Parts: sequence; C-alpha cells; structure tokens
Amino acid sequence: MKRKEVYTVLDGERDYQERGKENEKSHITEDFNLGDAGFAMQKLLNELNETWYSEKAPYPKSMHLVRKIGGICVAMGEKYDMPERIDMTQEAKEFVRDVKEKAEGAKKEVDEAVGKASEKVKEWADKAAFEYRAMSQRAGKKATDIDKQVDEFMEQVDKTGISRETFNWLKKKYFGQ
Repeated sequence: MKRKEVYTVLDGERDYQERGKENEKSHITEDFNLGDAGFAMQKLLNELNETWYSEKAPYPKSMHLVRKIGGICVAMGEKYDMPERIDMTQEAKEFVRDVKEKAEGAKKEVDEAVGKASEKVKEWADKAAFEYRAMSQRAGKKATDIDKQVDEFMEQVDKTGISRETFNWLKKKYFGQ
C-alpha cells in the first residue's frame, strides 16, 4: 500500500471517529483530550501486542488496531497542532552558524583588547623615550644610571605580559632604534 493510500485510510478512520461522537456509547467525545488519547492508544497497543503474537503477516486484525491508533494520533494533531519534523541537518547548520557568530564576536573583543594594549605600550614607550632623552641631557648622569632606569622600565613592560619582541618592534617603529 502506498503512503497516500494509507493517509486515505486514516482519513476514513477519522471520519468514523467523528461520527462516533454522536453516539452516546462512544468513548470518543467532544472533550476527548490528550490524556484520553494516550490511555486509548495504550489500551489499543496492549491489544495489538496480544493479537500480533497469534497472527501471521499481513496481520489483518493487528493492522485494524494500528489504523485506530493512527486515527487517534491524527485527531490529536488536529486538536493540539502537530509540530513539524525538524531536519537535524538544518539544526546542525544553525548551531554552526551560532558558534561562528560567537567566535566572530570573541575575535572582535580580542582585537579591541590588543588594540588597547598596543596603545598602552605606545604610551609607555613614549614616556620612556622622553625620560631617556631627559636623562641623557642631564649633566653629570652616568650611563649606568640610565641603563638601570631602562632595566626598571623593561621590568614594568614584562609585568604587562607584552613580549620583549613586541616592545622592541614598537620601539623600532616609533623611535627607529
């Protein structure tokens, strides 16, 4: 049986169920809710298990019960809406897109932090250059005193986490040294 034919059979089962609402003896009533449906399907599944065990393919009595269960499923979809199947591939694509967006945001934050750090290093380098010139112009200063102050400054640079290579690159770029 093709899928469209199965849907046609289920549609006929739904019509039958709807007509049964008019029958006072029917357990399918206007207020037949999801809990009622779960109970009814469980009862039918229990019957299905017992019937199937004693039948052989194509399982005519068992399939009669499957049709009823399918009709109840359709009824619940009509009453409470049926969520569409989400393609896991699409879900994975959305996840990857979200991760990429977060990574791009993090990269921007890192770039901004590096930019701020570079500005701070430039400030320190400018200050060091000014102090270096001032020291070298002072009368009576010895070269060892200047070297000591440069070493102290380099210790402060080291505490910032900026590598000496980066500092030397900045020094060369801004002071040609």
